[in-house]
Amino acid sequence: MQEDLIKKIANLMTEQATAFTSLDSLTKQLIVALVRSEPNNIESLSRTGETELMRMRARLLEITTTLTAVGLASPPSWLKPYPVLSNGEKFRCDLAMALLQSAECRVQSS
Repeated sequence: MQEDLIKKIANLMTEQATAFTSLDSLTKQLIVALVRSEPNNIESLSRTGETELMRMRARLLEITTTLTAVGLASPPSWLKPYPVLSNGEKFRCDLAMALLQSAECRVQSS
């Protein structure tokens, strides 16, 4: 379970880093479009950026909501390495991971 949790978090971090890189690129393109006064590009780039931000926010909200729902509501605990968590925190963390994986399986099978 611990390895699954680490993999899931690593995947989410990779997704967030990729999304951030994408947003950074979109921002640079948007600046160019604004300087050149290209309304069609401005609108398209703005929509794409908003969509990516919403995806990032949704991923973070899903994780924090699940951690809070299982009683692991302390952000400082979220930053601790798994091995230093108390047994109760580990249990809650494992439960959150199982719920997140279950939700992911339901979405993929739909």
